[in-house]
Amino acid sequence: MKKTSVYLGEEDEARLKRLAERLGLSRADVIRLALSDYERACTHPRRFAHFDSGSGDGRSVADIPDEELLRGFGE
Repeated sequence: MKKTSVYLGEEDEARLKRLAERLGLSRADVIRLALSDYERACTHPRRFAHFDSGSGDGRSVADIPDEELLRGFGE
């Protein structure tokens, strides 16, 4: 294991201390756990809302009249 210094503001340092005490872990363990969780969240495959949206009639949204785009809203 390698030693790394992290500079924290007072609020972050207090938050780290509270988390460590609450979890019964060292501050270093809390940081390692947070880093692991962050990495997992950032590398999770993402599906976007437009996935498989190419099944329309081939028109561009810019070519569709506003009235048609807004049909059904507010009902």
